[in-house]
This record gives sequence, C-alpha cells and structure tokens, in this order.
Amino acid sequence: MAKAGSVHCPSENEPDVACCFFCVLEGWEPDANQFTEHSKCSPNCGFLTMKKDFTELTVADYCLMEKERLKVYLRKVCHKKMA
Repeated sequence: MAKAGSVHCPSENEPDVACCFFCVLEGWEPDANQFTEHSKCSPNCGFLTMKKDFTELTVADYCLMEKERLKVYLRKVCHKKMA
C-alpha cells in the first residue's frame, strides 16, 4: 500500500484507515489492487503522476510536491466545511 502512496491515517471512529498522502483518497478494500483503484478513482493524483520514483526525489522535488499536496488538502477541507 505504501508504494501506491498510502499512509496510515487513523481517526477516533476508524483506527485502521489508510489514505493517499497526496490526494487523501481513502477507503481501500482489503483485496483491491491499490495502484489500479488509486488510478481509477484519482487519476490526477500528484503521487501517481510524478515522473520520478519516490525514492529518488530531491528536496526541491519534495517541496514542490508538498506545495501541491497542501493545495489539494486545503481545497478538500474548505469544500467539506462549506457543504
């Protein structure tokens, strides 16, 4: 799951949730192929579309990616609050 961008992101109600650290996609089925499902549900995810292997990212690459990740996260939080 980690190779598909997932990290452990538990909450009080759901202690075993994993989500993509970039696009915050969550809700994986135990037998699902994470790459396939991630690509289908979030095709523009920055983690999936990066050109380098994540083990070869430079600090500059990571900073640019983090900037974009924060934009996605803040947009989702704002939309959820407005709904």
